[in-house]
Amino acid sequence: MRARSRVHFLDRLSSAGFTLVEMLVTLLIFSVVAVTLTLVIMSSARSKQRTSQRIESEQGARAALDLMSRDIRTAGYGADRAAAVPQPAIAYVDSQQIILGENQLPYPDNAVGAPNAPLAYNPNGVPKPFPLNGTPFAPPIRYNTGAELIRFTLDVNNDGVVDASDVAAPEGADAAATPNPNDYTLVRQVYGDMTAGLAGNNGGTTQRVALVRKPANAGVPPLFNVYMRGQSTAWDWSNGPVPSAQLNNIQRIELQVTATASRPDSRGQYAQTTLKNEVNAARSVPDFGAPTYSVSGYVFNDLNTDHLKNGSDVGLAGSTVRMGNLVSYTNGAGLFTFQAPAGNYVLKHTPPMGYGSYTVPDSFNIALSNVALTRDFPDTARAGGNVNIFAFNDANGNGTQDGSEGPMEGIKFTIVPGTPEAPNGTTDTYGTLTLFTGVGNYQITCNKPDTLMVTSPSNPYDSSSPMTNSGSASVRFGLCNQVVEHVRGKVYTDANRNGVLDGGEAGISAVWVGVSKDAGLNVAGYAYTDGNGDYDVTASVNDPPHTQPYSVYVVPPAGR
Repeated sequence: MRARSRVHFLDRLSSAGFTLVEMLVTLLIFSVVAVTLTLVIMSSARSKQRTSQRIESEQGARAALDLMSRDIRTAGYGADRAAAVPQPAIAYVDSQQIILGENQLPYPDNAVGAPNAPLAYNPNGVPKPFPLNGTPFAPPIRYNTGAELIRFTLDVNNDGVVDASDVAAPEGADAAATPNPNDYTLVRQVYGDMTAGLAGNNGGTTQRVALVRKPANAGVPPLFNVYMRGQSTAWDWSNGPVPSAQLNNIQRIELQVTATASRPDSRGQYAQTTLKNEVNAARSVPDFGAPTYSVSGYVFNDLNTDHLKNGSDVGLAGSTVRMGNLVSYTNGAGLFTFQAPAGNYVLKHTPPMGYGSYTVPDSFNIALSNVALTRDFPDTARAGGNVNIFAFNDANGNGTQDGSEGPMEGIKFTIVPGTPEAPNGTTDTYGTLTLFTGVGNYQITCNKPDTLMVTSPSNPYDSSSPMTNSGSASVRFGLCNQVVEHVRGKVYTDANRNGVLDGGEAGISAVWVGVSKDAGLNVAGYAYTDGNGDYDVTASVNDPPHTQPYSVYVVPPAGR
C-alpha cells in the first residue's frame, strides 16, 4: 500500500505546468497581437506622412493663389489712362502666365523723400519680358505716368517655353533642389523704367513664389481661365493667348494652382492639391466716365534767364512734376501732361539732376475747371558734374571686383556738397547710382548696414581731384559681410523614412554639407559631419537688404 501511494504521488507531480500545445497556442496569440500592433503603428506613421505631405502641397498652392489673387484684383490701379494709347490693366495672359499693369509698390522711387509713380515698361529698354517681345501686345510708348508691369510665370529663364531648362536655371533652384520631377518654380517679376524717363534698364526683379506643377500635364488644369464680358465659357487656350484687342473685355479670371509635396510617400507617389479662386479682374480699373481736363507744360533750361521758353531754351527730360497726388515725368522734349477732374491743385516740380529751379517759390496754385491749362518751369544749370557710383559684393574682401562678385542693390550713399533735391540715393539692381556735386572737392559716404564693411575705397571717400563744371567722375565701392554665423544640423540614417530624426536613428560621419546663395555655383561655406553626424558650417550672415537666402546642400555617401 505504501509503494502504490508513492507512485500515484509521482504521477501527479509529473503532470504539473503547461503542455507543449498550450505553449504553442500562447505564442501564437502573442504573435497575432504583436503583428496587429505593428500594423497599426505602421499605418499611423503612413497616415501621418500623407497628412504632412498634403499640408505641404496645400501651403504651396495657397501661397501662390493668395499672391496672384491680390495682384490680379488690383490690376489697373494707378495705370496711365490719360495717354493717347491707355496703359492696359492686363497686358498679356495665357494658360501659364499673366502680365498686369498696376502701380502697387510704387516701383521704383527715383526721387528722395517721397514715393513716385514709375514709368511703365519701355519697349526700347532691357531686359524684356518674353511675351512682350514679338507678340500682339507691345507698349507703343513709354507712358508719362503709370504703373510697373507685374508678371507671374513659370518661364523663369525667359525663353518662351516652360521645360527642364527652367528647372536648371538659377531662378528655378527651388525646383531643382527637390526630388519631385514635376516641380516648377512660379515667380513674380516686376518691370519698370528705372531711369526716370530715359531709355534703359527696365528692372526685372524676381520673387520666387511657390513650387507648382506645369499646366497641360496629365490632370493639371491651366493656371488661368479667362472669362470675357457676356461669356459663360472660358477662353479656349487652343486659340493662343488672349488677343491684345480683347484684353479690355476680360471680366473675371479663374485661378487654379496645382502644387505637390516635395517628397514621395511609401508608394512613391507625391501628394497633390489643386486650389481655385475667382477674381474680378476689372475691380480696380478706374471709371473714367467723369470729365477730365488737361494740365501741361515744359520744364526747360532757361538759358537767357527771362522765365520764358523761347530762343535756344531746351526742354529737360527726367524731371518729376506733381499735381496733388498725381505724378508725371517730363519726356525727351521736357513736356509733362496731366488729366484730372475739375478742382484746386498745387503744381510743383523737382528739377532733373544738375539743374536748379530758377523761380522761388517753385509752385503754382491751379483752379482747374472746364479748360486746359499750361504752366512752364524755368530751370538753370548748376555748376558742377555727375559722380557715378558703383557698389559690388566684395565676397573675398580683397577690395577688387572678381569674376563672380556681382553688384549690390539698395546701398545708400550721400555726397557733400550735393543738391538740395538729391543729396543722397540708393543703388539700383545693377549696383549703380549717379549723384550731382558742385565744382571743387567732394566727399562720398556709404551709409552701409551694420552687417557690411567697406573694403575699398576709404569710407567716407574724399575726392582725389576736384570736380570741374560739366565734368564727371566714377567711384567703385566694395562691400563684404562683416559678421559670420553658423548653420548647424545632423545627417542621419532615416531608418523609417519619415523625414524626422527619431530615437535610435544614428548619425552618419564624414558627409560633406555646404551652403550657397546661387544654386551651388558658389559655395559660401562647407563642413564634414563628425562621428555623430553633426555638422557646423560657418558663413557670412545673410542680413544686408536685397540678398538671396542660403540653401543647404549635402553630398550623400555612396549607396545612399
